Amino acid sequence: MVYLLCGQSTALTLSCREKKSGNEWVTSVKCMREVLEEEWNHVTIAEINKEIQRLPTVMEHCLNVHGGNNYNG
Repeated sequence: MVYLLCGQSTALTLSCREKKSGNEWVTSVKCMREVLEEEWNHVTIAEINKEIQRLPTVMEHCLNVHGGNNYNG
C-alpha cells in the first residue's frame, strides 16, 4: 500500500482512495497514477512560477546550512 497525503480534490472514486486518520491512502499503482495525474492537472502556471521564484532563497538557505534534507522553506 502506498501512502499519499492528497490535496482537497476528491473527484476520484473512493475505491482508489481510503481515508485513514484524516489522511488519504492510495491503494494501488494504477490509483497512484490517477491521483497524481488529477493533482497535476490542477496545478496552475502561476503556482509553478511562484515555486520557481522561491528557488534562489531555497538554494541560498541550503548552501548556508551545508545541504541536507531538512529545509522546507
